[in-house]
Amino acid sequence: MRKIAILVVALVIIGSAGVRGTLRAAAQSDDALRLLPDGLGVVTIDIQSVTSSDLWTSLSQKAGPSKSLGEIQADLATLGLKLSDLKSAAVAIPASQANGVAAVINGSFSQDDLLSHIRDNAKVKLSQEPYKGATVYRVDNAATRKEEASFTFYDAGTIVMGSATGVRAAIDVRAGEKPSLAQNEKLSGAMTENGSAAIRFAFAPTAGMTGGIHSSTIPLPDFTSVNLIFGTVGISSGIDLNATLRNDTAEHAKAMANQLNGLLAMARGFLGSSSNAKNAPLVDAIKNITITDSNADVKISGNLPKEALAQIIH
Repeated sequence: MRKIAILVVALVIIGSAGVRGTLRAAAQSDDALRLLPDGLGVVTIDIQSVTSSDLWTSLSQKAGPSKSLGEIQADLATLGLKLSDLKSAAVAIPASQANGVAAVINGSFSQDDLLSHIRDNAKVKLSQEPYKGATVYRVDNAATRKEEASFTFYDAGTIVMGSATGVRAAIDVRAGEKPSLAQNEKLSGAMTENGSAAIRFAFAPTAGMTGGIHSSTIPLPDFTSVNLIFGTVGISSGIDLNATLRNDTAEHAKAMANQLNGLLAMARGFLGSSSNAKNAPLVDAIKNITITDSNADVKISGNLPKEALAQIIH
């Protein structure tokens, strides 16, 4: 096992593939918001919908992606887990590195088997400590003594994992000592607007983050008026993206949409005039992008067909 922390990373990577889900999946992920500490954002994933999708099957048959997916499954195997054991996940984006990352993973777990597999791995060292009625397990690299991941079991179907700081913060939430993501009206409201998609995200950027988005070569809009970004990534005939950039005023939203559409037209013209066949998938993807404004929102949607994706991923 290279890193137990790869499990959290793998879930986010898996989630970026996207798939349309059910109301049941949305309800599960919203339950997870009540277990996670408040922060800047959250990503929720219906893992089983992703791994049963046509896109997942297609990627599994291509050399490059197949190798990466195989490594993910091999890492899970070292923990005594299979992808079919994992049902859903929610990852909290902390307000700062000091707060630590925390993720809630729902599935079917045998606590004794999982701990036994970790203890049998000579490359890591497992330690544990009590914290407010819970047991926090910490996995350190045996050679460097650096933390790889920490986790705690809530029950046979729920694990909270991430950094030691993040896991303790999640336990504080359960104890009622810290606010949860569910209590963040801006983020929880955005997740509700996202509906029932299996992959949903919401992020409230700080002024420092949006102010740092600029380029000396591309005339990007002023993103400092954006105070919320939310949306979904799904699969139908390919990869579907729907994102909303919520601005402070309708005027700023209209100006941003106009500038983004101008950049989109430039990209279409540049790539469309190229004779390089490798650009064809990008041309197809850009053709399907739409950018509109509605009140204070800039809405971006696009679709990358499976055929185009197959050409991009070799």
